[in-house]
Amino acid sequence: MPLRSIAFCFCLALASACAPAARPPTPVTDQVSFGSCNPQPCVKVSLVGLAALPPSLSEASRDSIYAETDRVLYAPLSDADATPSRKHLLGDVEEQFNEYLEVRDPETEVNWELTRKATLLGIDGDVVSVSISSRGYLGGAHGFRDEKLITFDGKTGKALGWDDLVRADAKASLLKVAEAEFRKVRNIPLNKSLSDAGFFFDEGKGFTLSESFAVTKEGLVLHYNPYEVGPYVMGPTDLVIPMSIASGVLRDDVVALPPGEADTGLLR
Repeated sequence: MPLRSIAFCFCLALASACAPAARPPTPVTDQVSFGSCNPQPCVKVSLVGLAALPPSLSEASRDSIYAETDRVLYAPLSDADATPSRKHLLGDVEEQFNEYLEVRDPETEVNWELTRKATLLGIDGDVVSVSISSRGYLGGAHGFRDEKLITFDGKTGKALGWDDLVRADAKASLLKVAEAEFRKVRNIPLNKSLSDAGFFFDEGKGFTLSESFAVTKEGLVLHYNPYEVGPYVMGPTDLVIPMSIASGVLRDDVVALPPGEADTGLLR
């Protein structure tokens, strides 16, 4: 059996008890290692849960947000149908690491690492945005880094999609603005197709909005991970549509827009 050293702190009880308690004001941190680490190889896992959400949100909505965030944070590595849990995730990591130990080249062996972290990006009225980032190295030709942005309805805790956030009559306008921002960030001229620039958006649909998005003070944020719309070497793509522009498409019954914030005409 590989040596495990586990430091898992999430209880605010006496040392002799570890009963469930309210979430602490700091993120839940879980650190686990498999292997000796000295000498290498070993694998180190760090999982940082979402910090306590403010009491201004109902208990039901907080529970829903925690549950969906943990579903992504503890998603297993291989079996997409497996129930997300700390146990399944760590089991996956240990299993893959043990397989690596059996075939590794002692001359080139390296340590493995997996770090996942949930972060509260902000609360805008009744909208809560969260980021779950993942990075590390688990074998293969290179490491990995990806991020999932989730936007929630603060009243219910429901994860929101574009149809929930954007006015029906403004979706085409948002798509146009987002593509223009994508081209700006990636330095792709209008007379060059996205496919010719090396990106693989669906040829039949063209540019599409990422399902990973957030509402922040800076504006509407869209995140595209490596492999999502382009090869690994191109890395991730982040778009920020300023609120002065995004306000022209967002539903004001969902997002609390700043006073005087209105459609500037840039969306037409």
